[in-house]
Amino acid sequence: MQSLYNKLGPEGRSLVGFTDESSFEHQVPTQLDYLFDELVHPKPSTTPQKVLSYLAYYYPKIKNEGNIELLTYSFLKCPLFFSNLQSLSFMDHYRVLECFKFVMDKKFQVSQPTLPFYKFYNSLFRVLASEALDPANSWKSLPIAVGCLLSVDSRKEYDNYPEMYQLISQIDQKLLDITVAAIESNFRGPMLLDPLYLNVVALACINDKLGQDQLRKVIVVRPDLPRLINDLVVHSNYGLSNGHVFSLTDVFAQCPALNHLSRISFLFCKIVSLHPNTTLLADQLDLILNQMLTLSETVSQLGEPNEQQWVLLRTLLFAQVMLFESVLSRFVHINSQPLAQQLMPTFSRKIMSILFNLNFVVDKIGTGGFEAYNFVYDLCLNSIINYDIPTAELLINCWTSNIQFGKISTSQMDRAKLLFDLQFVENVINLISDDLKFNCIIPIVRNLINTASDQDVLEAAHSVMIKFFTILDSFNEHSTNVNYHANMEKVKTSMLDYLTLALDQFPERLSLNQIGIVVETLTKIAFPNSPLYESEPELSREMLLLLYNRCQVVSNRPLPNSTEFPKTLQSAFLTLLIRVIPLISFTEYEQWLERTFILICRNTNDEKLHLVDKLWDAILATNKYYPQKGYIGINWWYEHVNQEAREKAKL
Repeated sequence: MQSLYNKLGPEGRSLVGFTDESSFEHQVPTQLDYLFDELVHPKPSTTPQKVLSYLAYYYPKIKNEGNIELLTYSFLKCPLFFSNLQSLSFMDHYRVLECFKFVMDKKFQVSQPTLPFYKFYNSLFRVLASEALDPANSWKSLPIAVGCLLSVDSRKEYDNYPEMYQLISQIDQKLLDITVAAIESNFRGPMLLDPLYLNVVALACINDKLGQDQLRKVIVVRPDLPRLINDLVVHSNYGLSNGHVFSLTDVFAQCPALNHLSRISFLFCKIVSLHPNTTLLADQLDLILNQMLTLSETVSQLGEPNEQQWVLLRTLLFAQVMLFESVLSRFVHINSQPLAQQLMPTFSRKIMSILFNLNFVVDKIGTGGFEAYNFVYDLCLNSIINYDIPTAELLINCWTSNIQFGKISTSQMDRAKLLFDLQFVENVINLISDDLKFNCIIPIVRNLINTASDQDVLEAAHSVMIKFFTILDSFNEHSTNVNYHANMEKVKTSMLDYLTLALDQFPERLSLNQIGIVVETLTKIAFPNSPLYESEPELSREMLLLLYNRCQVVSNRPLPNSTEFPKTLQSAFLTLLIRVIPLISFTEYEQWLERTFILICRNTNDEKLHLVDKLWDAILATNKYYPQKGYIGINWWYEHVNQEAREKAKL
């Protein structure tokens, strides 16, 4: 045979070598041979979806390392996916990513008795590492590598310490390095939007595994990453499509960027914190907030959201609040104070307007435990108050004109906007101009208190009015747009009417606790030792008589849904009167103790005992803060209340 081999030419030797090295079994094409051929030379009927279904089926079943490599090499030559970087289809390559995550998850769980997972993974890695040696081809390995890396967490959940786990972890790290290098290489060259967006999704998927230095290198290559991320999420058809996404039937399947919105948001926040060029970053963020504001206005025009839309809205809200938190955190402690004074009010105004438009989502899910939202709201509010009160007035005018008051009871969007507006007004009402306050806000709030059928709106309106009455205690003498005397007169002329209205709404609209806050707040403003008392001492007496007369004329009917003291309407009003007693002037203190006690004695035994205890607590509170009045009150108690109790005991 050797002599024959030596006599043959090159073609003959090749044929002999093939015959010797190949068994009959290998000469017969197998299913894999057909698959390899179809991957490299797809038929007209072969689609990308069909190719991926083949891969998902065959990869976990292959028992030979060489065949894993051959299948991977063949796939990387498939013209349906890897013909040219500029013709890359985002959706097709995203499905490659999902396919390989599925393959890795499946293979890890069924590793035995077929090819062990480590050998499978290592075979796949060798091909990807070989492909990555040529930077021009590194883009081909990207979706496969990211799919494998996405599987790391699910692998650990299934089995944190599989066989050869240390070697598997080494492959994970090497694959991560290859992926980062591929992303950097891709970003350096000119790219169409689809490859760019795929790079962004890939970066978001591996973000939790990246060190800060690795991400900084990527940012240096693409300093416009924040804008690019926003384009993907807000404008592209793979994201929100400028709000048109809400008309789709299967949002998360049709829009991959939304499927990874949480990952993309974390990536954005990390980039904002690490970006080396503050000025460039600020310009991008300003543009991004403008676009988000436009999007929020579109979203606020939705009708009643369906279940899928609510899921998307909640996801969007959480993502945006994360973004806002990162933006504010970056600039609130910036070294350049002038830049902070310039940027913080601008950013805060836009963020607050976005939250105004999306408040119908917050209204549905609540902010309990949502610390990031509260941080963002409070920081924006403080920035506007500290740097730019005219902006606060602009926001109030804009928001209020944007609310359709006639639809408050039927439109959750307008209701939520009104609640947000009232909450903001409550925080700034004593800082804004008298013109806006007296000619716009107060008339609207009064009308809401009189007519609002919605309980939350009513309570929010009351909160604004109560805050307005405290202006005399919080007045800033350096303020140029607030006239102290004009506000004093406004408080004088409106306080008694407001208290009367609030008392009329108890107990049908206001709870005992709520009306108690109203009474206590207003009496502290109008009673002795206050600026208003010095200007108008008679007002406190009128308020006291109003409470006293209510106690005299109200019926003794049971309070609705009351199982504890006070159980009757008269007892409830008496508790309000008792709360005011420590504030009564020294000269009238004992007289009002006597009047109150007489009213208490009209009640049934159980209610009377509770009211007497409340009265004694009020006397002790007086003694704590006003010892002279307290001394009078204690003497009166032992001469009248205790004496009466002893005489009854003798009988």
